[in-house]
Amino acid sequence: MIEDGLTPEAISYSGVISAFARHGSRAKDRENALAWLNLLEKEGLPADTKSYTTVIAVYAKVGDFATAESLLGRMVEKGHSPDVVSYTAVIDACAKGGREAAAATYLEQMVQQGLSPNERTFTAVIDASAKRGDSDQAERMLERMADQRLSPDLICYNTVIRSYARQGDISGALRRLNSMLDQKVMPDVISFTPIIMEVSNMKASSEVRTGIIGKIFERMIQLRVKPDRVLLPRLNSALGKAYVAQKCEGLLEVVKRRSVGAPVKKPVTYL
Repeated sequence: MIEDGLTPEAISYSGVISAFARHGSRAKDRENALAWLNLLEKEGLPADTKSYTTVIAVYAKVGDFATAESLLGRMVEKGHSPDVVSYTAVIDACAKGGREAAAATYLEQMVQQGLSPNERTFTAVIDASAKRGDSDQAERMLERMADQRLSPDLICYNTVIRSYARQGDISGALRRLNSMLDQKVMPDVISFTPIIMEVSNMKASSEVRTGIIGKIFERMIQLRVKPDRVLLPRLNSALGKAYVAQKCEGLLEVVKRRSVGAPVKKPVTYL
């Protein structure tokens, strides 16, 4: 277009930026998205909030906090106002790029700008809090979500549970598991896995560990949560293959009875 003497408009650049961003998992595409943003400004065309946010998000996905933060600062310098999506992307970069402590700072910054964090924003902060082992902050984020009438989803709860488990706080993890049930959020195998993994590694007698794991496993069966390939070996080791297989076979039968009219899948063998 430029070689033909035609002058592209900002919207043309934005389209190219978005196209490269769709394949942002590849380093070359991230670099191209950023290069086109730079060219847009070099040509004296107005880069809008969306163009900046698109590139920020691309780098955030791979945990490149430095580039994401730099683009956010540049965006402000150019007179653009970051929106909720912009800040959420940077917070996500904090969690993925080893800058977990900065996540809460950016959350407060966006609030000071008059922006209202959404579920994805809080989820990113909770993820960052969990990765730095700060379960208290993760809990505070859940409370703030409730205050703003936002509903934490399964990912939020699982992240907090994982945070407690990593710190060896089994009681805290189980408490949060129960609270998600109170909020009608059904746990999945990822909800139970970090708890059982931590119990299996705790310094206690094998009888104590087996007793706790047995109770948690019974809860899984009650909720019709089937163990996966990651969790199954731990359950087999603690409770015995025959017992685990029997419980899982029974779980499959319950699922079949409740799935009236649904196609019957081949039974899974746990032995």
